[in-house]
Amino acid sequence: MTKSLGTARNHDDLVRLLDRRRVDLQWSMAELDFNAGLGDAHFSHIASPGSKHGRNLGKVSLDALLDALGLALRVVVVEDREQGQRNAVMARNAELKAKKKAA
Repeated sequence: MTKSLGTARNHDDLVRLLDRRRVDLQWSMAELDFNAGLGDAHFSHIASPGSKHGRNLGKVSLDALLDALGLALRVVVVEDREQGQRNAVMARNAELKAKKKAA
């Protein structure tokens, strides 16, 4: 039986879920790097986007981290009505701004 560890709506949410799993396993970030076959401090750079060494979660590191943490990624694409409404408002505002500028 599979257990859902959470929902990720974006890159940062996914990184937080991976980090939560690391903490649940009581691994340091260095242990996760080692177990995933990543370079020293690799995951800490991914998990700290504000650092000068900030990295994004790429294909190679994602696959390695999922494997090391014993996780599978299942993607369900759903309509986000709230985001759609925000996009419509932004488009309408841009249209009004363009008309005002042209006048």
